[in-house]
Amino acid sequence: MARVLLPVPDRDFDVTDRHAFVVEDGNYVPARWPGDAYLFARTFIERLQ
Repeated sequence: MARVLLPVPDRDFDVTDRHAFVVEDGNYVPARWPGDAYLFARTFIERLQ
């Protein structure tokens, strides 16, 4: 059995939002899963300011 290095997904990092999903509905700002945390945090902070 050969070992193969799997590519690191370009999500779950604070430098890319390509796969992140956050909805803004009035004051309600939900996110779907932990991979959306960085975008959610930035969106939430923008709402507070």
